[in-house]
Amino acid sequence: MGLNIGNAIQQLRHQHGVGQGEMAEALGVSAQAVSKWETGKANPDLFLLPGLAGYLGVSIDRLFEGVQDVQELPRKAAEQLEVNYQGWTELTKNDWRGTLLPNYGPYTPTEDQLHLFGDVRGKAVLEIGCGCGESLSWMKGQGAGELWGLDISGDRIAKAEKLLADSDCCGKLFVSPMEIDPGIPHRHFDLVFSIYGLGWTTDPDKTMKLIGEYLKPGGRLIFSWDNPLMQCIDSVDGRYVLSRSYVDERVIDFEKRNASMRLRNWKLSTYLNCLANHGFLIERVVEESSYDPEEANIFREGKYYSAGLARLISNTIIIKAQKRRLVRYSRNNLMVLCACVTICTFAWIKWINRPLDILCVLFGAMWRKQFQWQGSPGWRENWGDWQGSKCVQVKGRVAFASPLARKSAATPSKTGRITRLGRKERCHPEIWVTVKLGGIRYMS
Repeated sequence: MGLNIGNAIQQLRHQHGVGQGEMAEALGVSAQAVSKWETGKANPDLFLLPGLAGYLGVSIDRLFEGVQDVQELPRKAAEQLEVNYQGWTELTKNDWRGTLLPNYGPYTPTEDQLHLFGDVRGKAVLEIGCGCGESLSWMKGQGAGELWGLDISGDRIAKAEKLLADSDCCGKLFVSPMEIDPGIPHRHFDLVFSIYGLGWTTDPDKTMKLIGEYLKPGGRLIFSWDNPLMQCIDSVDGRYVLSRSYVDERVIDFEKRNASMRLRNWKLSTYLNCLANHGFLIERVVEESSYDPEEANIFREGKYYSAGLARLISNTIIIKAQKRRLVRYSRNNLMVLCACVTICTFAWIKWINRPLDILCVLFGAMWRKQFQWQGSPGWRENWGDWQGSKCVQVKGRVAFASPLARKSAATPSKTGRITRLGRKERCHPEIWVTVKLGGIRYMS
């Protein structure tokens, strides 16, 4: 047993808000046994591991690997998370909700207009930065099968649990930064989404990597966040002024309803590159505005979001990406493929009677060469007057040498160089060619 398994069980149990007695009852053991596991005095029996991992919502490997702690993050990232934790705790007291589905952001088309999620009925969904659970509740109303959520604020998770319980929804929620895997199952989710949550990350590369691990192959990620240019523009004296650098990705301290917050203004290219680096295919990027033209004519001094600014640039960006599917061949598929290749090979040998051609193709394929034989009835003129001489040096390149050369002309190609062209003795006019492919000479 790994040394971290007791700590992992304890941390995962706390994240789920489950007591030792409740977990013991579900597993059919005593509370004292669970206590011994967590203190390292004993280890769970092997036959209990599948049920234990399933109860905690993780793989068996995750139990042995343990759960990463916030202290393992870089110092600056941990400091930023602490500032935001305190800020979100304060905002929760003020009953601040933020942007919720079906909305993606201020002055931005809604899900009813964009239809990015499609049919979510029966799907397992995970929200990054789930807040008080309103968007998860909306997902349940659309027929989602499993609801999972993650947020840095314990107070907001408590409100989310209450909201889901009042709506007769069953959800699994975690109190954790998005840069850390709190024990969320891997390759489990059809959809991961974040509405104005993912931009709070201190490490987009690590966050995208974890999201890729949570998703099934072919699963999708959809998230919205401020257009990064928004943090660089001020509305002063009747004008919109570019006041900060877009390319620096600087850390910005600000206040939201008297709560101190801190974030790094990541560029759009940073998000896209992180997605590409971790096996995502970008399906759609939305930079559209939805506003009242009459409202857009009114200048809002010092206003962060406004219809006037939305007329110039989109206030929100939305990105939809898909995790690449893994191409797997089952045993049955391979057997069918081998059978087809065998049948085609025997048919070729029987009816075309060119076994040497087949060997040449196979040898060439191993050297990753492409074979092209081209020519015309005037091939003799193409290659000069070879009759009457045993060997004529010819410059040119062909794909490979085979008996096929007896009936068709060879024209210069991009593989194998003809070294000699001559006439076989003891045969009526036939040619033989020596071709060099990958350092090996083939003759026919």
